[in-house]
Amino acid sequence: MTELDYQVNCLPDIFITRFSVSFRNDYQYLIAITTMLNQSILQDLSIDNPQMLSFCSSIIQDVNIENSVERTSWRTSLVHPLLVRDLFLVDSLLEAICFLHCNQQFIIRSDQIILELVVVPVRIEQLQSILRFYPNARVHTIFPADLIGIIMDCKIVLCLSNIDGRFFFLDDQVEFVCRESSYKFNANDFSLKHFNSRLKLRSIVQAHKPKGGNNSFYQMVRKREI
Repeated sequence: MTELDYQVNCLPDIFITRFSVSFRNDYQYLIAITTMLNQSILQDLSIDNPQMLSFCSSIIQDVNIENSVERTSWRTSLVHPLLVRDLFLVDSLLEAICFLHCNQQFIIRSDQIILELVVVPVRIEQLQSILRFYPNARVHTIFPADLIGIIMDCKIVLCLSNIDGRFFFLDDQVEFVCRESSYKFNANDFSLKHFNSRLKLRSIVQAHKPKGGNNSFYQMVRKREI
């Protein structure tokens, strides 16, 4: 039996970015480096939509440390945490930009959204720190469409519901063990919806998945170029 945890999906290493914490107070340096990265991503993806170009050119990255827990976030303006309407949990800036390129209705109100990086391996302390920081925000996830990505969606719901448990995989079955209870699911049709229904959990997280059999929004954007 193999315990399931989150892994970085197969995206170009250059886009799985982390800035050194030592630069977190050098705001102009941060803006310059982030802008260069965003431009590189857009050029690589052949994205020339004016709205996306404007949005990405204004993205800056913050690195914060709270009680020894590091949080990395991307935003386009200075917004109070209590005013954030939509919180997007992502695994990379590249995937976030590809998602927003496919769902541009969100960037119309870019001053009310925050992108937060979920580090690898998943730490419950980091998730709790992020969720506490934006108490009024709707929570969205942008993780791969594969089994590991769905497990990540479930872990976010569990964190919001103050439930601790572990996932295992054996013989095409996903098993979730919580306290003294065990729940088994068919791995081939496992989904956040099935998980919430079986455990009688509220649908408090909106999980965004790419369509067309793609595992990531990056793949979706790439295929549109062909």
